[in-house]
Amino acid sequence: MKAADPESDADYTIQSAFDHLPVLVLPPDRRHLRVSFALSNYVQPDRNQFAYMLEGIDKNWTSIGSQHELAFNDLPPGSYNLLIKGCDFQGNWTAKPVRISIRARDFFYKQPWFYALCLLPFLAFGWVWLQRLRSEKRRLEKEVQRRTHQIQQD
Repeated sequence: MKAADPESDADYTIQSAFDHLPVLVLPPDRRHLRVSFALSNYVQPDRNQFAYMLEGIDKNWTSIGSQHELAFNDLPPGSYNLLIKGCDFQGNWTAKPVRISIRARDFFYKQPWFYALCLLPFLAFGWVWLQRLRSEKRRLEKEVQRRTHQIQQD
């Protein structure tokens, strides 16, 4: 299985047992993935058939014939499970599909916490402005009381 390396522009390969595949985290600027796969059946490998389903996007299996590579470009942000199953030349499908968990990350400026952080200075400014208005109101009320008292004494 090949995926984009977040540290460089190069691809990297993950070779792992089916039950111990890591969760692939795709960075926001490279949400593309290329997966190569094969059956461990060496009798008439050209007649092997494959199908996949990307849970979270697809609702049905998609047959890709004897093609043994998938490419996903610009996956929408989210979590997905890529399921791949194969069929040998006798028509026997794999009992359990291979499951690859994928997490396509979104840019930080599209995250809810970023919007809250951007809203914080406006809220702070509004609070300071409101406090200033209240202070000015109190000062003016005191000034009116002082002048009223001064007029009453004259």
